[in-house]
Amino acid sequence: MDTPQPPPAVDAPAEVSDEEKMLALLAHLSGLVLALIGPLIIFLIKGQESRFVKYHCIQAASWQFGSLVVVFTVLFVTCGLFFPIAFIPAIGSIWVGVLAYGGSWDGYPLLSGIGRPPPEV
Repeated sequence: MDTPQPPPAVDAPAEVSDEEKMLALLAHLSGLVLALIGPLIIFLIKGQESRFVKYHCIQAASWQFGSLVVVFTVLFVTCGLFFPIAFIPAIGSIWVGVLAYGGSWDGYPLLSGIGRPPPEV
């Protein structure tokens, strides 16, 4: 007699397609050139179709907004003396973009809970 199989875990995410991975990567990298505009455009185009893309667009836009505020504040207060600090957020964008391209739901260290979808029931 066959033993019954346990039901799949509720939190198990569906397989992420290559297109979704590429769009998540583009959301993070477009922020380097277009600031908030890039992730928002991708969010408006594909955010409602894919939870993965939606999550990474929200992460990228939040990171870009926070980075802009911090960098401009530091540059203003120091009269531009710490200009190299402006390039530090790019490292985070590239890192999380590469993780997203690998299909990971990992986000930025301080923002990982922002935009995370609730588990499907």
